[in-house]
Order: sequence, then structure tokens, then C-alpha cells
Amino acid sequence: ARQTVKKTFGEQAYIPMRSTMMGAEDFSYLLERWPGAMFFLGVKPNDPSLAAPCHSNRMILNEDAMAEGIALHAQIAIDYLNQGD
Repeated sequence: ARQTVKKTFGEQAYIPMRSTMMGAEDFSYLLERWPGAMFFLGVKPNDPSLAAPCHSNRMILNEDAMAEGIALHAQIAIDYLNQGD
């Protein structure tokens, strides 16, 4: 996924996490059985004064980022399927 992010959106788009995060995800159990990756998609509004925490009723999304997220998921799938070529 790292290479796909860089190929699709440029080198600057991939920002590794500074440290691990203990979220409420059970995703690690899936990774024990199948290869995969988890990533975060930045959806902060262009105006930082409008930024509110996730799950807040005041949260405003930069909806343009959603199209990029869809494109990234599609490209990851395409790259995975083309591995055998």
C-alpha cells in the first residue's frame, strides 16, 4: 500500500505514523490470516478553524478526500491483482 500511495498521489502523500496506536480495531486478527494494510485518510477541512475531533457532532469532512480514498482503494486492488503479471 505504501508504494501505491506514493505512485498515486506522490511521495509527500505517504506519512508514516510516529508510533503505534492502540485503537479499538480487531484488524490485527485479520492480518494474522491474510496480508493487508491499514491506513488513515486525512479528511480535515481546508479551514483548520473548522476542524473538530472525529466522532464529534461538529465534525466537517473535506469531501474531496473521499474521492482520493476511493481511488486509493481501487488502485491498491488493481496493483494486487496485477502482481502475477
